Amino acid sequence: MTAFLYLCIVLQLLHLTAAVAIAPSVSFESSSTVSIPEGTTAEVCLTITGTVSSSFAVSLVATDDTAALQLLHLTVAIAPIVPTVSFESSSTVSIPEGTSADVCLTITGAAAGPITILLGATDQSAIAPDDYTAPSSVTYIPGGSNIVCISITAVQDNVDEPSENFTYTILAGMGDYAIGAPSNITITIPGAPPPPPPCPCKDRIATLAFLQLLHLTVAIVSTAPTVSFESSSTVITEGTSAEVCLTITGTVFVPITVTLTATPGTADASDYTASTAVIVNPGDSRVCATVTAIQDNVDEPDETIIYAVHSGSGYTAGGIMYHLLTITPPPPCPCKDRIATLACKYMENNGEYLPMPCRELLENNP
Repeated sequence: MTAFLYLCIVLQLLHLTAAVAIAPSVSFESSSTVSIPEGTTAEVCLTITGTVSSSFAVSLVATDDTAALQLLHLTVAIAPIVPTVSFESSSTVSIPEGTSADVCLTITGAAAGPITILLGATDQSAIAPDDYTAPSSVTYIPGGSNIVCISITAVQDNVDEPSENFTYTILAGMGDYAIGAPSNITITIPGAPPPPPPCPCKDRIATLAFLQLLHLTVAIVSTAPTVSFESSSTVITEGTSAEVCLTITGTVFVPITVTLTATPGTADASDYTASTAVIVNPGDSRVCATVTAIQDNVDEPDETIIYAVHSGSGYTAGGIMYHLLTITPPPPCPCKDRIATLACKYMENNGEYLPMPCRELLENNP
């Protein structure tokens, strides 16, 4: 039983000793006698040694030395020492639109634990949240750096406007920090840069000419017109000509040459002549090529030619790209004209004089 009591007493003593070791001590700053003339006031100061983690009260008793009576009982509140928070610099911070920047705070003195620092943004010519966003608080955790930073963003609003600004201020918290200097800063959002000065006259003319040429080139490349045959077939009588037309879809900026080919089907190359190209000028929506069927005075069936359009520089072939040409023999003349023609032909072959009607008849029916 004795050993158990002894152990308890030791443990209690150790506990009390530990408690006393971490408590701050309070003493008068000086032991000298203080002289206070009647009708005046003087300060008597106390010294606190150790860390004050929370507020506590110190009791003071005044007694009359002669009568040994208690005259006055005072209580003095001792507040804990807290860190001081201030901006790292008082300089104006510039944040271009569409970017973010850090604004830093300096914490001077030891903090007993994490502290939440309150911050306030005051609009000037910049208005939140259209022009900027800024946090209303930041948490500082002791044990590392004595600097804590806040990210502020200048909003990209794509508006041509002058520079704008607002004020950022440290606000009072819950008593766990004091506000130092500087306690506020100005943040500026620069306006749009001024336009570059105009180039000299000769450079301006050259630049405009180049841009016009570039625009024209891009327009030609990106909007090439389409060329196609207007129809898919044509019939041509021997001894006559016909037009085969093409349509142009899209805008023509400069003259273009459209390439055509005529390939014999059942016809021979000697049976016809055909254009191998046509010119399309700006504004044209329709152009035609000429095909001639040669009169060969041969009794033969219908003959065919295949006419084709091909893509080329500045245009594209599309739609109807092939056209069938059919050459037919001339119709026989009426019976009486045929007899007269034979008679006139007989006279011509014998070298006889041909009257005017014969000459006209033979010209129309060789």
